[in-house]
Amino acid sequence: KDAPAFVVHENCRFFRHHPQIQFMGRVHEAVEQSIKTLGLKLPNAPFFIHHFGQLSNQQTKDNKAIFYRDLLRLKAEEQPNDALAWIQLGLQEYECLGHPEEALRCLERALILQPQASDAWIFKGMVLLSLGHPQHALAALARARKDSNGAALREQLRGDAFHFLEQLQEARVAYREALKKRHHDPIIES
Repeated sequence: KDAPAFVVHENCRFFRHHPQIQFMGRVHEAVEQSIKTLGLKLPNAPFFIHHFGQLSNQQTKDNKAIFYRDLLRLKAEEQPNDALAWIQLGLQEYECLGHPEEALRCLERALILQPQASDAWIFKGMVLLSLGHPQHALAALARARKDSNGAALREQLRGDAFHFLEQLQEARVAYREALKKRHHDPIIES
């Protein structure tokens, strides 16, 4: 009742003991890749686990954000040619620490390493839009694949950029496309 909203996110939390199933990653460690590599299935459980981490006090959230940022910096340092490491670090800098310029630097590094990384183009567009550069945001968003996992976010951001530019017809079209991809989203609907 204290949460104004929630997000559904799938994570593998229960799995059979197997010596080759290992957690992988420095931040948000996961077993999914290990399970897939073994050719095992990842079925959905018939129940939900509610995680209330976002309801922590601000100091706890700030400390966690800095801790994760430091871990992601280590990951990028250890794997400087891993585009995903730079994308994750950029998102952490932007979303959790409010450092858009540092986020852009990380996302641009990711795009040098992997120019076709749709998520990086989408997140770059998001950061540019928040910095008040809607034309640059639209250019970045145009580089993202229209059929990517982030297609709904891409269209929502395009709608926001067009709205910022007072191109309301184009904004409406983009928002409608976003709703086709993510039905009944109250933020997009508003």
